[in-house]
Amino acid sequence: MRVSRMTPLRGVAAGVLIAAMAGTAFAQSYTVRPFRGGRLPAAPPAAAGEERREPSSEVTVELIFDARFGAGLHAQEWSQTFQQLGVPVRIRRAVAGDEPDVKETTLGTQRRVTVVGRLDRSGDLIFPERRYSRNQAGKLSDWLKELQTYGAQGAPAGQPVWGLDKVQFEALYSALSRTVESELEGLPLEQATVRIGLPATYPLRFTAKAGDWLAREYPGDPQFRQSLKGFSTGTALAIVLGDYGLGFRPQRQPDGSIELTVDPLKDAADVWPVGWEPKDSRQKTFPALYELVPVELDDVKLLDVLGAVSIKTDVPVRFDHYRIEASGIKLDEIVVRYPSRKTSWSLLLRGVTNPHQLTRELKIDERGTPFVWITTLKIGRLGRPEREEQ
Repeated sequence: MRVSRMTPLRGVAAGVLIAAMAGTAFAQSYTVRPFRGGRLPAAPPAAAGEERREPSSEVTVELIFDARFGAGLHAQEWSQTFQQLGVPVRIRRAVAGDEPDVKETTLGTQRRVTVVGRLDRSGDLIFPERRYSRNQAGKLSDWLKELQTYGAQGAPAGQPVWGLDKVQFEALYSALSRTVESELEGLPLEQATVRIGLPATYPLRFTAKAGDWLAREYPGDPQFRQSLKGFSTGTALAIVLGDYGLGFRPQRQPDGSIELTVDPLKDAADVWPVGWEPKDSRQKTFPALYELVPVELDDVKLLDVLGAVSIKTDVPVRFDHYRIEASGIKLDEIVVRYPSRKTSWSLLLRGVTNPHQLTRELKIDERGTPFVWITTLKIGRLGRPEREEQ
């Protein structure tokens, strides 16, 4: 490794770099003891051992119509439809301030959902973000059943932010912003997830698919390979699970509680992300990465370079081991070169990763702490690597 006299890496020998990263064990192989579903013992529901009582739900419908046009035959037809569906309906003239709405009130374990819809001149029913004609009674029935099961928010599947409302999402995000106080590196998967310190109000549950995946792909005892002490719990959990080809997502239950459900990444596209896009510009969020330094590299191990950059900038560098290894890339065998020039740490990272089908993503965790995520390079529509931001 040759560096110019002015570079901050001057005098840093390969042996020092390796010592600085001692214990990281990038090339270490590992296996995972399979889970067979169920919650982890250290993260039980708040009322562990008690049967969950789901609130009973009653759904009623109010249909409003414009007095100028009347309701006529359409009202009679819809009244018969709701009678067949077994849902109470009231049809009345609209008054000032009436708008389509879905409201929920709860008294004890009794939940009442009131659906207000508008009957328009064509005979269609208009509800918030949905519309039903007379020949869509089946779809209307399915929606009403969702409301009866899940309340005014409806079924979480297919909704943005996992079907959580703003209050629920912000509460979860805040809970997953706690700092990981324990060292996770070298722990078995189960112990690592427990040591993260998830709040008991959000129990972690491995699905049967996750258990089968671990049993098939990672038989034996696991050892997690990265240090995440100081990271937020949400990002840490995403990284830990991701090392084993797993991801988690919040899943709202019929009683309104929220579980963190673990599934194989191949079966779940909407998992909790590993970090988030910076709220400010990258230059403001990662100022150290945009400092200009003269550097020259000649046949240096990639992991040594990444470790040195992390030390010099004080920005953690972490790895998407599962996707990298699934792509057949062996991190510990990659040797890189970089021509003598003055450049930023950010461009250096790109210059030593892209030629090897890797990329660096600049992320922040739930607490706003910046880190660099090394993952596989995404290929665009034309079969070329997608353009990265400088």
